[in-house]
Amino acid sequence: MLVLSRKIEQGLKIGDTIEIRVLDIFAADKSGSRRSKAASIGIEAPKDIAILRKELVETRNANIEAAKSAGDISGAGLAALLRGKRAI
Repeated sequence: MLVLSRKIEQGLKIGDTIEIRVLDIFAADKSGSRRSKAASIGIEAPKDIAILRKELVETRNANIEAAKSAGDISGAGLAALLRGKRAI
């Protein structure tokens, strides 16, 4: 992992087509702690490159895994599941 310090309006390039820039830094709460600060980041990239927050990617991946483990509950699979529940 590359760790950099950047000031407002400074940035970095990834390849020839992606630029990331720090737009603003502000206090997320009133504690004044360094850990309470947040950064506003701008990303310029080609439209064909998806840019998603990490937590959204993790949630999407968890949903995909949950759907896979749930099995087939459509069509005939759903009918069989319902019949099984009635028999109990």
